[in-house]
Amino acid sequence: MANTPPFLSLNDRVDYLYGKHYFPNNSFSDLDKYRLEKMNFHYFVGYARNFRMLHDQKMINCPKGPSQVFEIIEMDTQISTLLYKGLRQAELLLRHYAVKHYCSKYSQPNRFLESSNFLNLGSAYSNGNFAVGLANDILRYGEKYVVDMIQDNCRNLQRQIPKNCDMISINTVQEILDGLPLWSVVDGFSLGHLTEFIIRCDNDPDPSTHIWRRVAEEIDFKADRFQRGLDSLRSLRNLVSHHARLWMRPTTYSMPNKGIFRKEIAHADPRSMIIAFYNLASFQGSSVRRDFANELKTILNQNPTYEYGISHLGSKR
Repeated sequence: MANTPPFLSLNDRVDYLYGKHYFPNNSFSDLDKYRLEKMNFHYFVGYARNFRMLHDQKMINCPKGPSQVFEIIEMDTQISTLLYKGLRQAELLLRHYAVKHYCSKYSQPNRFLESSNFLNLGSAYSNGNFAVGLANDILRYGEKYVVDMIQDNCRNLQRQIPKNCDMISINTVQEILDGLPLWSVVDGFSLGHLTEFIIRCDNDPDPSTHIWRRVAEEIDFKADRFQRGLDSLRSLRNLVSHHARLWMRPTTYSMPNKGIFRKEIAHADPRSMIIAFYNLASFQGSSVRRDFANELKTILNQNPTYEYGISHLGSKR
């Protein structure tokens, strides 16, 4: 078994960073030490390691001190606050347009829970598994209208309220969820399930009429990039929600250099996080996406070192 590095005291952390040439000796101020003591060391090192690499390779021009790293961490906090606002707006729009176009096309209340009505994507995550996922989202959703209807249905069917759903119990659970319209439960879907629902929910033989196309049109998002855009949105949401480092992190889903923000990302690494940021801007709706993009620029322009690490991954382009 490999030797596990020990937990380090504050002074040991500072000595470690000096010894590994992250920073020059005696560069930690009292404020820097206070900040370091209040932060998980491994989290800090994730930033410091990338900062050291960029600085040593002369890709950034700033003092090589811990204060500069803490400034980058603070920039990540600022940008995450803006991204959270944008993610909330994007989710609200997606939920609204999914309900609008689904309920306009299909009137049967329970149709959206039946796997036979889903588009077959041929993925490992089957339509049956997806139906189970939606059912579990609804069972966990605590909105009063939904809870009351589930209780009434269980009383009428003389069944216990299920705690969860699986492939064995899905038919029984669907009976219990009978009569719940999409508009009453869609806000309980996780973002992952919501984006999957938008893509899968319509198996109309005519693909040109699929609901996901109508949702993309409403947001003014090109159809050929829409599914990839949803994947990027979901990935970014998970990073922001779990307070992950964004600076010098490659995005999971790269996007083509197209669309209204192509000039803003023209010189960025196609795997860099700024691609995901402007993808989110594109999901804000045509009336406000430019405003959101301008807010992004305002934050990024505050710190050239931060901006470089958001738009590059260690090599100049």
